[in-house]
Amino acid sequence: MLRPTGDSRSTSKFNPSPSRLFQQSLTKEREPTPSSTLARSQEIAPRLGPEHRDILWRAERVSGKRVRILPYSSLEAWGTIRIARNREKYHILRYNPRYERHLDYLVIHECGHLLRIWCVPPEERQVPLVTRKERTTAYRLLLKELPGPLRALPERALANLLRMWHDGIVRQVTSFPTDMRIERWMFEECPGMRGAQVTALAEQLRENEMVLHPKVQALTARTVYQANVAINCAFAQFLALLLSARTRSQVQKA
Repeated sequence: MLRPTGDSRSTSKFNPSPSRLFQQSLTKEREPTPSSTLARSQEIAPRLGPEHRDILWRAERVSGKRVRILPYSSLEAWGTIRIARNREKYHILRYNPRYERHLDYLVIHECGHLLRIWCVPPEERQVPLVTRKERTTAYRLLLKELPGPLRALPERALANLLRMWHDGIVRQVTSFPTDMRIERWMFEECPGMRGAQVTALAEQLRENEMVLHPKVQALTARTVYQANVAINCAFAQFLALLLSARTRSQVQKA
């Protein structure tokens, strides 16, 4: 769980309730349902190349359920996959339309998550869970580090900011180790995807570099900022080791 590193203190006038902020942060845009977006997902699959369709087929075969590929404009990440529950027919692979140019890469990467989960015994298939108590505790700690300019935010905006900080770091901590393994698997097992993979990773590195701007640091809780930079640095170092000298130069030029 997030742990404070500074001595910032709230003033007597700034004392929002972490529990109330937690309740407000639960208000999010409804996710699309498989039935309402089935037509869109059927349009996407034929555009995928043979290598992508093969990975998609393997993921569906080992899991016993179909994968639906859906655009979701409010997605904060490039893409995610929601594993189908027992009575659900489909896994839902969502992607941010801003990154549709990387859809081939995203499909293989997210299907990699499916393959990793279904290649282990059922008792070992686990996903991270954050309880209400843990989230409220994190909000309380982050409020102590809230930069001065952000203390004038309306309560709903503040709740959304805390949710974004908290969920972003939890997502990085829980997904980056798996993401690194999937990137290595893609690089070794999908040689036809290396060009698209390198292009997508180069863009991810450019986005990660934006967090180093002084204004971003000044408007981010210290714990969140330090954790984010450390994780991004570890990911960049991993990519430097993964890629060959030729592909590494392509990333640097991009």
